[in-house]
Parts: sequence; structure tokens; C-alpha cells
Amino acid sequence: MDYWTIYILSLLAAGLASGFVAGLFGVGGGIVRIPIFLFLFPILGIHADVLMHVAAGTSLALAIPSAIMASRAQYKAGNLDLDFLKVWVPALILGVLIGIFTMRYVTSRFLEQVFAFVILIVSIQMFFTTSEFKITKEFPGVAIKALSAFLIGFISIMTGTAGGSFKLLRSLLLDTGFTAL
Repeated sequence: MDYWTIYILSLLAAGLASGFVAGLFGVGGGIVRIPIFLFLFPILGIHADVLMHVAAGTSLALAIPSAIMASRAQYKAGNLDLDFLKVWVPALILGVLIGIFTMRYVTSRFLEQVFAFVILIVSIQMFFTTSEFKITKEFPGVAIKALSAFLIGFISIMTGTAGGSFKLLRSLLLDTGFTAL
């Protein structure tokens, strides 16, 4: 097989695996995609100095279409609180932009360590949290909403995990009667 065939098949396998695990466990697909990319990309010639940068960017590029489609479906179903999003989206975008800027100055190794730490925290949270776990019954103030969105945007960029895994941060904002944020 030639290089491009292997590359395309590898990406398809990563997409199928991440979609399966995301659906099965309710986590973001980036948790699966990033380790697969970290294994495959050196074989495909990606240099170690930019390995995690490329893996994170590729993972997020794969997540964007599904995020757009899911948001459109939730909007059509009337499940999005647009007033909430007026605070959430600008803070999320700011976190993403600062994360992009920061990534220019950190090593691939550092990003891999951040990814490992975030996955450890997500794993601990998943292990100890039941479906009945509730932190709040109402939305917190604007500052907490904005800080949560900023952190999710920043960490998502640094780890390539698109925010689906950050249930602990999101759980600060859930259980308010809204189906989607």
C-alpha cells in the first residue's frame, strides 16, 4: 500500500474507534484519537517536535463537523439556551485563542504531559461519579460560566479533546432543566 492509502485508512480507523468509545462511555473522541495519532503520525513522518501539536490539531479538525451538526440539531430541538451561550461562547473562543497562542511556545512533550494529566483527571472523575451526581440545581453566576468556558476552550486546544471529556467542569452548569448548553 502506498503512503496515502495507509494514512487515510489510519484516520478512518481512528474515527471509528473514537466514535465507538465516545458513544459507549460518553466521553469525547479525542481521548481515543490522540493516542492513536501519537502512535501513527511518527510512522507517517511527523517529527517528534510537533507531534502533539499535529495530533491535537487533527483531532480538533475531526471534531468540528460533529460539533456543528450536534449544535444545529440541539438548536432545532429547542434545547439551547441562547442567553447562556452569550456568556459561554465569547469566553470559550477567548480560551481557544489563548490556547492557540500558547501552543506556539510549548514543546510536544509538555502537551503530551498535559494530555496525560487531563485524561487522569477525567478517568478519576468517571470512576467516582455516578449518573445521579449533581453539583448544582441552577446556573452559577456569569463569572463562573465564563471561567468554565475559558478553561474548556484553553484545555481543549492544548489536548485536542474538544471539550466532550470535561464533564466535571460542565457539571458545574448542568442539572438545571436544560437538555443542552
